[in-house]
Amino acid sequence: MMKILIDRITKAFLLIVILCSANPAQESKLMWLGEYIRFSELPILQPVYSNYSELDLDNFRDRLKSLHSDAKENEWEGRFIPGGMDIVGISVLDLSVKSGFTSFYVYTCTPELRSINYGSVINRPDMVELVSEIPPGSPRKSTRSRLVKVKWGEHLYLVNEKSLAIWAEKAVGRYVPSQNGYEQNWADYWESGNIEAPLTGIPSLPTQFQYLSRGPVEASIISVRPRTIESEFSSGITYHGGNSAAHRVVINAGRNSGVKKDMTFSVIGTDDELTITKVGHRTSEGVVVRAIDDETQRDHCLTDDAKVIQCPTLKSGLKVSTIVGKFWM
Repeated sequence: MMKILIDRITKAFLLIVILCSANPAQESKLMWLGEYIRFSELPILQPVYSNYSELDLDNFRDRLKSLHSDAKENEWEGRFIPGGMDIVGISVLDLSVKSGFTSFYVYTCTPELRSINYGSVINRPDMVELVSEIPPGSPRKSTRSRLVKVKWGEHLYLVNEKSLAIWAEKAVGRYVPSQNGYEQNWADYWESGNIEAPLTGIPSLPTQFQYLSRGPVEASIISVRPRTIESEFSSGITYHGGNSAAHRVVINAGRNSGVKKDMTFSVIGTDDELTITKVGHRTSEGVVVRAIDDETQRDHCLTDDAKVIQCPTLKSGLKVSTIVGKFWM
């Protein structure tokens, strides 16, 4: 499991360095950090002493060394990575009840070790609390983070307590961002365990947070309207350039079931996704958008290996469900 985490970090770092390769590397005293995330062969890092002090960096290095010498006492110790990829940076969190925690952020386009944090860990059955340690003269600010322990199959998540309610909705496809723009207020979490394993079922929240637990919204298509060809079609949250086939449908779930405008459903047994465009009390309207063949004007569907197949028929009775486990595109 640790190898998978390290490999993901290393691959992300390689991709980002390629994107930022115009910046020449300079001689650095931070090559020792490569012992912990395996990028010693990549552009070397520079410290940012406006964000932390030299004493901070010494303390951070000592703490990191202690953490990696500790034996794991439970599954909530070890290395965690953020849920998702920052295309210009890498973050890592290491935890040990005995030695505390370290975290850091590498901004790879410079490259520089932009931020570091370290301190003690308060371990509880349902959460860990990370309490930063600030030496005299440090520009760092004291922080105290409460991270809720969430199990989901072989995945382990540490979710910021303030984000847990929205994270629980996002996990089962119930979360819809506001109309003010794209938001990621559910994205404050760390992940470990077997992160390549498929997600099944729903997250298991600790007892005191069970009231936030949600399941996906499930429904059926009850009517299908005539197919139309649309140009430059927008469903509200997705845009389709050129000509597309729009299949408008009605499902037998509405506000009474938690359906919201712009919510996305998968059409079970197909690769289609249904975007909700209008919500009533007991029913909702939505649209499935497909590419079309420019010559025949028929729906154009492909397999995972890009082979053309006959598109499934959208009809009454097909089951739909909000999409579980889709945190990122």
